Amino acid sequence: MRLRIELHARTKPGPCHWAIFHFSAAALLLSSLALSAQSGSGAAAVSDFTFIQASDVHAPITQSKSTIAKIHGLGAINLAPFGLQAAKPSFVIMTGDLNEFGGGSGWWETYQSYWKGCALPHYPVLGNHDNTWHANIKPLRGLGCGPYYSFDQHGCHFVALMTATAQDPRPSLGEEQILWLKKDLEKVGSQRPVFVFFHHPLPGMEFASSYDYDRLLDVLHDYNTVLLLAGHSHGYGHQQVEGLDQITGGSTFGPNAGFAVVSVKAGVLRAAYWKADQPAPSEKLIEKPIPAKSSYPRIEIFSPAFRSSCGSALTISARLSGPVAIERATYRVDDEDDAVSGPLTLTGAAPQWTAAGSVELGKLLPGAHYLRVDFATGKEHYTRNTEFFFETPSRPTAWRAYLAASSKVTPTVAAGLV
Repeated sequence: MRLRIELHARTKPGPCHWAIFHFSAAALLLSSLALSAQSGSGAAAVSDFTFIQASDVHAPITQSKSTIAKIHGLGAINLAPFGLQAAKPSFVIMTGDLNEFGGGSGWWETYQSYWKGCALPHYPVLGNHDNTWHANIKPLRGLGCGPYYSFDQHGCHFVALMTATAQDPRPSLGEEQILWLKKDLEKVGSQRPVFVFFHHPLPGMEFASSYDYDRLLDVLHDYNTVLLLAGHSHGYGHQQVEGLDQITGGSTFGPNAGFAVVSVKAGVLRAAYWKADQPAPSEKLIEKPIPAKSSYPRIEIFSPAFRSSCGSALTISARLSGPVAIERATYRVDDEDDAVSGPLTLTGAAPQWTAAGSVELGKLLPGAHYLRVDFATGKEHYTRNTEFFFETPSRPTAWRAYLAASSKVTPTVAAGLV
């Protein structure tokens, strides 16, 4: 099987793109100064700005149209819960369920019409209602976005992810998306603030396995991820997810119709929910300084190696590096109620701790499994995940292949071929 994956960048070269080949000494100096500024703290390189998070429009629901119309002409915003004035919004992000039953029957065009006359650029992701019946992936590409993409604004990096599975109401994060995210964030560096938006809040019981989103969190912990933005629940609020802050952006229809206002001012991130029938945002969601870099410790799992095979026993070896006082370390294999789990032997002292142990795997079925290692203080937990294979001599693996994409089918075996 050959898979072709197309990634579409949103950014386009400007009218002076050709000038990249013509540098003067002054231009080189300015470029050097710009790079130096970017290499400083995350907050220092960020200008003041505001953006809107709207979610769960479900067009053609008409109440959503009137709520979105309120966004069109916004100027400076009175962030009443914080007692300050936020700048005029620069853009809007949409965290899914743009349509009620996908984009067929002219409903994608209906959704688009809600933004007619709005001067603000808007960046959408798809939700389960967008993808289950008449998938909106192709129309999204028509906007120059693609199912997942990224862009930069005001010294910050924004990443749009698709948790909605194509032609399936259940959420997922395919491996092709995780690999794309790793490459995208490698170019960002460890200090630039990163905002990530998607439809399904984390964690979520709708995912087939917690490993589906745990491997996403493993990637995001390596960078200065300051905020996750989600929809789906039609509620608004703030949650902590494995040390990362997440807000949900409500819905543009229903009894609490409205949208979230996210402000960055003097290096401080603030967000509040604005109910459409209120004169100003009234519900505080989050307030925190933008950190210079991630404070999440670095965790490495040495054994089992990623996607390695083991027999009846699994040797676990992991290391945490960071200025934290770890009190205990544990492991867990998979996420079933009767999962193989227990304590690990913890040694070391800040800034480096090691955890080790040996686990009997006799109760597992042969095949693919995942391991979660947890380092804990009195209150905080720091985790890392990896994959491995449990194989027995009596049932060796006959064939194994990895696809850099999600698959909804099992292999077919016929005439000695897979």
